[in-house]
Amino acid sequence: MKKLSLLLVVSTLMFACAKEKSFETNSSTPVDSTGGGGGTGGGLTTYFIQAKIDSVLKTFDVSPTAKIINNPMAKLLGLAALSSTGEALGLSISFSSGEAEAGKTYTEGATSGNYRVLGTYSKANANTGYVAGASTTPSADLLSITIATKTATEITGSFKGTFYLTDAQGVQTAENKRITEGTFRLPIQ
Repeated sequence: MKKLSLLLVVSTLMFACAKEKSFETNSSTPVDSTGGGGGTGGGLTTYFIQAKIDSVLKTFDVSPTAKIINNPMAKLLGLAALSSTGEALGLSISFSSGEAEAGKTYTEGATSGNYRVLGTYSKANANTGYVAGASTTPSADLLSITIATKTATEITGSFKGTFYLTDAQGVQTAENKRITEGTFRLPIQ
């Protein structure tokens, strides 16, 4: 329960601190998950999290954000966005030492001991959510987050894993959502 509460607090902080932005997107059309090349300007930049949830492609492009939070105990990288239908997807990596680096993959249950990965997914208007990572019993399909690129203003990467339904008391159930082919391109705020 304590870990779930911490995750919910972090997710709430990320959404509460996000600046409101408008991006013109067409959610019925898959987003280019290559991260793009930046171009020479003149067009809109689209930020997103996108993944197949139980084989159904979903795009989360409302209030997309990446935040780096520093405190004396840890450094946290949080990634979050909402879908146009009100679903929410969030990923985080907390470090007891160091920070997220481009070209590295961070996996649930890693033995290095200096980081933990967490993920949350919730349906629109749901009182419960699906959780993956340090707060769940590991499955054969561990949550992994790969950072492809990281600059002062943007982060891109990929992720996958099985997220388990967690009830209102923070107890993990057997019901789950398999998330595959996850990609993200987010502004760092």
